[in-house]
Amino acid sequence: MSATPGMQTYLRHLEQLKAEGHPLTTLPCPCCEQSIETAAAPPGEVWDTLTDCPHCEAVFLLITEGQRARGVRPS
Repeated sequence: MSATPGMQTYLRHLEQLKAEGHPLTTLPCPCCEQSIETAAAPPGEVWDTLTDCPHCEAVFLLITEGQRARGVRPS
């Protein structure tokens, strides 16, 4: 089974982050519970962005605080 275009983009992005030495963190998708890797925020910074899961394609708010990340489903 071939990867979806969204999964292909996600995997290319992860490869680039790893090649550049960026620290990563992992969180479960708030919709399907599959593991998602994302860039860790620098210490003391909080990042938030609207994103989609590469596994189930659900849209959610990604909040990254240093090495911690969590997803919030829109209500």
